[in-house]
Formats: sequence, C-alpha cells, structure tokens
Amino acid sequence: ALDICNATPSDLYRLFIKELPPFASIYLSCDGNIGGDSTSVIAGFYSALGVPTASNPDHLAELLRLLATILGKEADLAGAGTNPSNEKHLASVSRARSVLVADHLATWFPAYLLRAKEVAPSPLSGWVCSALDLMSILVGEDQSTGLTLEAPNKAVSAFSSEMISWITSPGRSGLIITPWDLTNLAESLGLAVRIGRKRFVLEELWARAGEELLVNLHLLALRQMNLFDAYSSSFPSLQAWAERAGRTAELLSVKARTGPTDARES
Repeated sequence: ALDICNATPSDLYRLFIKELPPFASIYLSCDGNIGGDSTSVIAGFYSALGVPTASNPDHLAELLRLLATILGKEADLAGAGTNPSNEKHLASVSRARSVLVADHLATWFPAYLLRAKEVAPSPLSGWVCSALDLMSILVGEDQSTGLTLEAPNKAVSAFSSEMISWITSPGRSGLIITPWDLTNLAESLGLAVRIGRKRFVLEELWARAGEELLVNLHLLALRQMNLFDAYSSSFPSLQAWAERAGRTAELLSVKARTGPTDARES
C-alpha cells in the first residue's frame, strides 16, 4: 500500500514511531500531544457518518481506512445508475469525503509528508512520494486552508518554558521538530545530549548553549517556512504552516538579539 511493502520493521519504527508519529492531534492540537480536542472532533466525524469510532480515530492508518471506505462507497453509487435516491446518497457521500480530506487530512498530512521526505529511511521514500501524489489529487484546486493563524502572546514573548511549549507544538508554531532535528541541533552546537522528550532536550540545550540555540532554532524555523511555502500552491493549507513558522522564526530572531529569559523560569 503506497509503496510501503519494501520497508523493514526498523524503517517503520524509525519513521512512524520515533521521528513522526502519524496522529493528527499531534500536529493540530495546542499542546502537540496525542488526544484532546482534535481527536474528539475526528471521533465526532466518525459518529456523524454512522461508522464505529476507531480506538485511535486520528491515526493516519484509521483516517486512510475511512477514506478508502468512503471512496469505495462513492464509486459504487456512481456506477449504480441515476435515480433521485442514488444521486442524493452520492452527494452525501461526496460531501463526507470532502470534509474528511479538507478538515482531517489536508490540514496536517502535507506538512507531515514534507518533513517525512527529510527524515524517512530510503525504503520509505517511495511511500512519501506516493502519499504526496495522492494528497495532491484529493485536495484539488478549491481546497481552503482549514487553519487559522495564532500569534504568540505575552506568555511566549521570552524564551521560557512557555516558549518551549510553543515551539514544540506544531499547531501553534508551524514547526515539526523531530528527534533528527534535535540531534542536528546538538551537533551544530558541539554538544551531545540524550534524545528524549523534545522540551527536555531543548531545555538542556538552552542551559548549555544559551543564545546560540536561539540562532540555530531561528534557522530551523526559516528552513521549514521555506519548505512549506514552496509547496503551498499545491497544498493551500501549507500557507498557514509557512506563516506560523515565519512568525516563530521572527520571534526567535528577536529573542536571539535582545537576550532571552531563562527557560527554567515561568
């Protein structure tokens, strides 16, 4: 399925568990964690369709399974002949497909795939390209962004624990920071750290590198802004991702110039 069959268990673990767990809630929620309101919204979509809610309704595998079910139903109805009942049912199923793609896939999956292109093991590169092609077909030209831009507030105007929470929440910062990124950050700073929870790694790097970390995070944010912007004509939701990453890059640049607050302060 989507050129994934040549990948080893180690490849799958590296991409889907270690680097980029494919849960929509991680990339859409305010805290960057699995579950919460984002998962509840997706679970509500299952219920609205009359489909049993999956145990992990926001996991990519479940969303693609639901999409396949809807597409199959749509194809069956389209080939069943024209009568008022069929046409009404087909229109309803087509709307469900549009909502699933627009609200629960296009809002995060293209950004996820662009980062996956950078960190995925080579046996999964074909899967990433196939998934991008699939999303390009599904999204179409009339796709809205489905996202709103949240500006940093006073709580994140300094490099504090709140700022770290902001940076590690993709839905707020526009940044998808992976263990691969953290390893590269540490190496660029000439440091060795144990890669664990993102916020703890960033706190340790800040304690040891100070403002130099902000400079490197600023560059990381600029790279992701440019990455998302480059594909925004194909995936309009990426414009919001690029704007968020740009806002975060600007904030990090200011903090690097003016001197940040200790990340251990609150």
